[in-house]
Amino acid sequence: PIVVAGADIPNRLTSFDDATISWHSHVDDLTPLYEDARVFVAPTRYAAGISLKIIEAAARGIPIVSTSLVADQLGWDGGVELLTADSPTGFADAIASLYADRALWLRLREAALKKVTNDYNAAAFRLALSSALRTSLGAGAESSRGRPALLRAAETAGGSAGDRSACSSRD
Repeated sequence: PIVVAGADIPNRLTSFDDATISWHSHVDDLTPLYEDARVFVAPTRYAAGISLKIIEAAARGIPIVSTSLVADQLGWDGGVELLTADSPTGFADAIASLYADRALWLRLREAALKKVTNDYNAAAFRLALSSALRTSLGAGAESSRGRPALLRAAETAGGSAGDRSACSSRD
């Protein structure tokens, strides 16, 4: 079955009487949906910021099909960490490819897991936060230890939890 989850799904879509499609609007926890998913599809035509649902799906080992806009925002390469499509036919073809080609499915899954592990771990977060604070605080108020307190806090954020991987692996 096809599972569609998202806020404010238009009535013109949910009114389709098709037993192969289930609609889930305003889902608080996507975990059960991720657990049963074979492919995560994000047909986002406009967006700002980081596409966290794609990162969550990738961290759970679900290959992604998204628009090139989302891939560009994440800095991910189409055909490497995910498949990209910008038309209905392109999405259908990409999804069909992931269902038909196990090697492609596994390759994209592993590349996306690696990307999430490398880019979204606690050490990378601390480095990015520290860099942003260093840039924004510049010569801001310094503590008695010579560095702004916020910068010191960012450098130590995460503690022992920071050493854990952001990903889980399953087949």
